Amino acid sequence: MTITVIEANMTGFQHAVINRVTINMLLNMPTIDCVNLFCSKSHYETLKISDSRVVHFPVRVLKPGKYRIAKFFLESWQTFRVIRKSHDDLIYLLSCFPNVHYFLTKFSKVFKSKKVLITVHGEAEGLVMPGKWKIWSYPFWITRTFKLKVDDNIHRVVLGESIYMNLRKLGLSQNVYYMEHPYEDFKNENSVLPSCGKNIFAYVGNCIKRKGGLIFVDAANKVDSAAFWVIGSYNVDSSYPANCSVLSDGQMLSYDKFNTALEQITYACYPYAPGSYRFTASGAIFDAIKYLKPLIYIGNDYFDGIIGDLNVGYRCKDAHEFIDTIIRVNAESNENMYRTQIENLKQLQRLFTPEVVSHKLFKIISSVLES
Repeated sequence: MTITVIEANMTGFQHAVINRVTINMLLNMPTIDCVNLFCSKSHYETLKISDSRVVHFPVRVLKPGKYRIAKFFLESWQTFRVIRKSHDDLIYLLSCFPNVHYFLTKFSKVFKSKKVLITVHGEAEGLVMPGKWKIWSYPFWITRTFKLKVDDNIHRVVLGESIYMNLRKLGLSQNVYYMEHPYEDFKNENSVLPSCGKNIFAYVGNCIKRKGGLIFVDAANKVDSAAFWVIGSYNVDSSYPANCSVLSDGQMLSYDKFNTALEQITYACYPYAPGSYRFTASGAIFDAIKYLKPLIYIGNDYFDGIIGDLNVGYRCKDAHEFIDTIIRVNAESNENMYRTQIENLKQLQRLFTPEVVSHKLFKIISSVLES
């Protein structure tokens, strides 16, 4: 079996980890002989896939922003062109711009003999975000996409059971499958241990107000004996205290600097709002899981769905409890608890390995082909 894989939306390092893992999972499936990969040259070089069964066809990919309209037309034209010309058993879109997703669904009869599988990422959060009337917004397009009648040749996969269940509650799960977010290169040890007053609490990712940035700053203001790091950029309408360090200078952190910082921290912090992550996976949580860093987080559907009852850190119900937990954890040094959390994180790692997730992906592809 041959599969056409299209990434005409992301380029360079964007989605590089999940795309590389997904392609390697495809290559490990016994029925797949060849992957025809359509992506930008820079993205292909970032993926570092040397398997001869992957044949690369370069396409031009624009980043969003001021090129949003040009990006839409370019991605639409290239995606429809590849689908119509493909004679492969399945066309697998690793991602696509929300308005491209809409037109693929709206005009799927144009390629009704082709089986198409689309990975839905963070754009699905637009289903519950404001801005549904703005034609240039994600919510506008993704809301209309999921309201369309879906033909049997269009299928979608979301990255988490909790996301699928939330779509199902809204009656939007037609031709939708789920698998866990695959990840790779998990670490098997964490040599850092908690220390009274000398812990490093890290906000992992870009620190913004919408994702609880002010809550993290409030915690830093109340715990001056510990270090607070932002492993990413800082974009909050508030200055940060002296004990808070922003590791990015406005540019995207390099891969090496990002990982070096993660190795040094004591706790990974996620002060996201309880109602967030209903329809999207969090890539940031996997940075903590990868490096076996216990979490301090405000519970949300996605985190609760993948963590379950495992003690991998401290679940908080709101901002007040989040801050209080940091104060308490910093005032004590419970090494036994920390070691237990590390061991539980190792259990969590196993659920997201390519070896485990590939079984689910194989079943999804089989179901799509049989539909």
